[in-house]
Amino acid sequence: MKKILLPLIFALGMTASAQTVGTLNTSLQNNSIISGFTPSDDPMFQSRFGFKKNGYALNAWTDYNLKKNNVRELDLNLSGPITTLDDITLSGYAGYFIFPNSQINDMNESGIILSKNISGITLSNYLAKFGGAGSDNGFINKINLIDAIPIDDKINVAASTQLVYNDRYFTQSSGFSHVSVSVDGAIKFSDMTLTARLYKQWMLSNNFNNAFKNSYCINIGIGKEF
Repeated sequence: MKKILLPLIFALGMTASAQTVGTLNTSLQNNSIISGFTPSDDPMFQSRFGFKKNGYALNAWTDYNLKKNNVRELDLNLSGPITTLDDITLSGYAGYFIFPNSQINDMNESGIILSKNISGITLSNYLAKFGGAGSDNGFINKINLIDAIPIDDKINVAASTQLVYNDRYFTQSSGFSHVSVSVDGAIKFSDMTLTARLYKQWMLSNNFNNAFKNSYCINIGIGKEF
């Protein structure tokens, strides 16, 4: 936890300044998926509260198991841009994750994101190192293609695909673990936004069957800025 105290202190100072935007999101999801890892098939109530300013964001997130009536996961994370080189953006991410009602150890993750917009399609690569959860000193690499399709000033749709290389992320195996596709939609009503997500993943190796599987999720939510 001490490893992320300095970034969080910096972020709290940043969000206390003028023109920060608070965000609150709640949603229902049919299961729980973390970068391909599927710890539960039970329905989840998810909520996120945070602040953002100039591309930087500080968020607290919870995953509540509606069937077992307990909190499955608590997250605290900080993200934001570092620099832009020509038309390539370098961003950073740091997070700390707690699993209060399971045998999974606390986990920390820190990574960098390289992204580039090509004719309206965003190509990005996320490389992260993590510790805890029984998998110290592993890493995960995600290659994303995202096509954002604004319908009008109130409706947005995005389609994305992701290829994941997994090195001991919630498992002891290494290799390309899975590929996924998702479609996200958002409709803005005054100061509220309705969101929906359809996600499907396919496993690429049987080496990850102990923690990963072919799966899908549906997420319906509502958000507000203040």
